[in-house]
Amino acid sequence: SERGIVAMRELGLSRLATADADEVRDLDLSDNLLERIDSAWRGSLRMLSNLAVLNLAGNRLEGFPAALCQIPSLEELSLAGNWISSAAVPSAEEMSGLKRMRDLDLSANRLSYLPSGLLWLGKLQRLNLSRNRLEHSSAGELPEAPWQCLTSVDLSSAGLLRVPPPLLACLVLRRLLLGGNRLPEVPAALAALPELEELDLGGNKLRALPLAFGRTPSLVKLTLGDNPQLETPPRHVVKLGTRAVLEWLRAAEGSNAAAVRRESSRAANATERAREAEA
Repeated sequence: SERGIVAMRELGLSRLATADADEVRDLDLSDNLLERIDSAWRGSLRMLSNLAVLNLAGNRLEGFPAALCQIPSLEELSLAGNWISSAAVPSAEEMSGLKRMRDLDLSANRLSYLPSGLLWLGKLQRLNLSRNRLEHSSAGELPEAPWQCLTSVDLSSAGLLRVPPPLLACLVLRRLLLGGNRLPEVPAALAALPELEELDLGGNKLRALPLAFGRTPSLVKLTLGDNPQLETPPRHVVKLGTRAVLEWLRAAEGSNAAAVRRESSRAANATERAREAEA
């Protein structure tokens, strides 16, 4: 392998040799049937002082190993395809040790809600929580302004019943995948994200998309297919693609605004006539 890159896949490992540990930057421990990171591992991991990329995908871990929070150099971590539950994700205090974490993959686990500890990863840029069971709200204390660096979130097929509120504060978010969930609606506040370029809402239970999405400044790819109950925008417009949908939403919002102005004007005139009649 290249210098600094160590691949140890499918070896049935029980511990990790530490020779030249400070030279290892990329470590692949995927598909090793690991069930826990116990005391035999913790000492070894602490010696990986320059480790930036760690792949623990495809094991049998039932929790997010707290020992990983003691590797401040870690930038990319994959725990995809394990058995991790939300309750077994470290606390905010513990997660604060991952000061450089920018790419986290927890897809295909057993998360039932958004663990609050994840919200304290201040440098996080990419987050994959797809193929989980996120039917419940997040638990625990939430930071005032979470995920200020987050640009990409994959929550497809995650069992969502609503859009997680912390996403509405991600002002640099560019890519949001929410396809294959059970969302009956999406908040209009999502349309206000200034950097949002790609939004996948396909395969949900939407009835109407807020007209405000027609004004989302950076949106160039909007997926709405496979929403059988969708009425706004109409299906024939959805089939024409993103540009047609955005134009329809803008036109509909303009028509609504004009109707409101007309109704307000009629009400004002009626009030004035009533005053004149009383005089």
